Amino acid sequence: MIFRGQSDSTWKLIPSAFRSGGLINFAPQPPTTEAARLYLRLHLHAEVRAITIFLKAADGLGFHTPLDYTRMKDGYNIINPASKSDEGYDGLDHNPGHCADCKAAGPHSGPYRSRNYRRVRYAGRRRLAGTMIEAGYDCHQPFPPESLQRATGLAQHHGVPTRFLDWSESPFVASYFAAYNASSFAGVGSGTQGQEIAVIFLSTYSLFQDTSPVLLVEAPRHENSYLLQQKGVFTNFKKCNDFFLEHERWPSLEDYSSNQFQLHRARLPATEADNLLRELFDLDITRHSLMPSLSNAATAYQYAKTLYEKTR
Repeated sequence: MIFRGQSDSTWKLIPSAFRSGGLINFAPQPPTTEAARLYLRLHLHAEVRAITIFLKAADGLGFHTPLDYTRMKDGYNIINPASKSDEGYDGLDHNPGHCADCKAAGPHSGPYRSRNYRRVRYAGRRRLAGTMIEAGYDCHQPFPPESLQRATGLAQHHGVPTRFLDWSESPFVASYFAAYNASSFAGVGSGTQGQEIAVIFLSTYSLFQDTSPVLLVEAPRHENSYLLQQKGVFTNFKKCNDFFLEHERWPSLEDYSSNQFQLHRARLPATEADNLLRELFDLDITRHSLMPSLSNAATAYQYAKTLYEKTR
């Protein structure tokens, strides 16, 4: 079995990259609401760009990552056609010297970008997607490519939205993540909106069948301390892009539930979240043990103090 914790039992299993606005703060060209095939190509581009930006920033800070510049060409069939991105739309059939709106507004940048400029940007985005079509990119092929799976897993564990879903081989680890955001540690307004927390679990046996809608994805744990401590694995949809083109929306894991592919949920009242965290504390399942860092080590006492002060 593999396990996943959620602080609201009613939430559907939707990867972070597929949630509304998920990529806005992670890639310079998040997709907009346009025709399905065009939207899909822009979305694939934004997913690769978000991971690439993360890897290069981490590498520039001296962190060890799976970044291999010699293999980045595996994603260039998506990145290269979009090289004329939002940072360079001035060159797309638009001369600010001949644009009346721009002359009236002032410099062609920042808040002075005119309505006509936005129209030109939209045309540029359509031409970008057309270039990807002409380049023969096959939306039905597996995504991300195998050479980017390790990087995608690392990015996912550090907050970059991807199409992977996090799971753990440990029900205790999943229980921690189910309880934390419904507990005393949740900030005002950030706690669970539901009345129950849940641990979702499914059989890995079903994932190795040809009929399985998802793949089990594993990444080397020695490269990622979070992944190691959380006994983490991922799932990825096999034909997610096909689903999007057919239904014009991204799937949740529940969309594929069947007799052959069954999701199970163990629920607990959200009011029991603190008690659950105390049980897990005795098993050394804590924030600092699951996400080892000097910052979390520094707050280890604060974690225990907050968890137990209400029991006095």
